[in-house]
Amino acid sequence: MSLTLADVVVLAIVALSTLVALIRGFVREVLSIVAWVGAALITAYLFDPLRPLADDFIASETAGDIATIAVIFLVSLLILSVITRAIGDVVSGSPFTFLDRLLGAGFGVARGLAVMAAIYLGLLWVWGPNGEPEWVRKSETRPAVVEAARIIQELVPERMRSQFLERADQAAGAAAGAAGDAVRGTLGGAMPGMPRDTAPGTAPAQNNPSGNVTGATPSGGEIGYGEGQRHDMNRLLDAIEPAPAGGQGTQGQGN
Repeated sequence: MSLTLADVVVLAIVALSTLVALIRGFVREVLSIVAWVGAALITAYLFDPLRPLADDFIASETAGDIATIAVIFLVSLLILSVITRAIGDVVSGSPFTFLDRLLGAGFGVARGLAVMAAIYLGLLWVWGPNGEPEWVRKSETRPAVVEAARIIQELVPERMRSQFLERADQAAGAAAGAAGDAVRGTLGGAMPGMPRDTAPGTAPAQNNPSGNVTGATPSGGEIGYGEGQRHDMNRLLDAIEPAPAGGQGTQGQGN
């Protein structure tokens, strides 16, 4: 068996997660997640009623939003953490301590694999169907990570996946548009004779027979992944195939 860099990373993350969960115990780990999720829900519920209070102290609307979210979340998390810690202390002093630690270790393994599966899905989106590096394709731990990724994929509704890809596309378009504006502004100041709507590698705007403007990219325009490409990336999540025995296979093709 020959381990690759991917194996080292996966084993390290899973081992660390397992060790922490073993020390803390299953109940503490679960209650910790409950505290974070509860704090997030409380923040979402109380944001609108409490947001106007920030206007008395903070002039910026964006800063007010951030401050309101931060205060509500941190206070909620602190209160819930105190409650969950008290519950965990009760379990720690019970005869079920050994069972709690044993279940905690199992929880730690599952959590570590879930973290690596989420990272793998994100990298898979970047790499594309056939872009996995060789040290990932040949890793011994890849089948386990792929199986965990399949489970996560099945748990995430199709609508949420589409919304995530659409928002990522919008963010990419906004960033590219801002970068284009900055380049055009810089070139416009350095070379006054160059039209401000023209950047290196971009043809001047022209009208095509249909009356649409082509060859120019408007600031804030749709740059990034089109609808068809977003659909292809959605299908990419369905294209994960485990490598054959020995870790020598390649990633499966999408339908």
